[in-house]
Amino acid sequence: LGTAAGRNPTESPLLLLSAAFPHLFFPSQSNGHSGAGNMAEENQEAKKPFVPNPKELDGVPDLSSLIYLEEPHVVHNVKCRYSKDLIYTGISSVLVAVNPYKQLGCYNNDRIEHYANKAKYEKGLPHVYNVAEQAYRQLL
Repeated sequence: LGTAAGRNPTESPLLLLSAAFPHLFFPSQSNGHSGAGNMAEENQEAKKPFVPNPKELDGVPDLSSLIYLEEPHVVHNVKCRYSKDLIYTGISSVLVAVNPYKQLGCYNNDRIEHYANKAKYEKGLPHVYNVAEQAYRQLL
C-alpha cells in the first residue's frame, strides 16, 4: 500500500481534512469566506446557527437516518464512525469510505460469508462487500 503525494501513512485522514477544510471542523475559527460564490449568500449562511442532530444519531451507519443532513452533519457522523474504526458509511445506495491508513480486521472470509448469505433485498451495514454483493445480485 502506497501513500498519496508523500503523505505520512500514520497521519489521520481526518487531520488532513480538518487542515484542508477548517470551517467544517472548527466553525468558530472560520472567517466565513471560502473564496467562491456570492458574498451576501455566504454572510447569510454564516448567520445561520448550527443545529446538531440528537446524540443518539451520532455515528449512524446510514446518513439518510439523520434529521439534519448538511455538510457539517455528514462530516461529524463520519468522524464519529471513524473514531470507532468504522470506515464505511452509507447513504441510500452510495458507500462513503475513509482511508484508515492502517490494517483493519473487516476484510476476512467470515465477513465475505456474512454478506453473501444476506437475504436478496436486505441492505445490511455499509461495507464494500455489501456493495459488491448487491451489485452481483442485481446482475442475476
